[in-house]
Amino acid sequence: MSKQILQLVMEDAIDDWLLRQIHWLRKEDTVAQGIRWLQDVRLFKLFLLGHYMPTQINEALYAN
Repeated sequence: MSKQILQLVMEDAIDDWLLRQIHWLRKEDTVAQGIRWLQDVRLFKLFLLGHYMPTQINEALYAN
């Protein structure tokens, strides 16, 4: 019986944790930060491949 109760409590805890992570991922600022991070990574990779010069990267990063 106590093993079953423990399993139920653990399942609830996991469900709560997953819901918190989903809510965090869906927040507007989290999504925006993820998009900015991906853009930064893309520009950095292009720079490493020699497709962009540092001044072009700065312009791309700070252009609105």
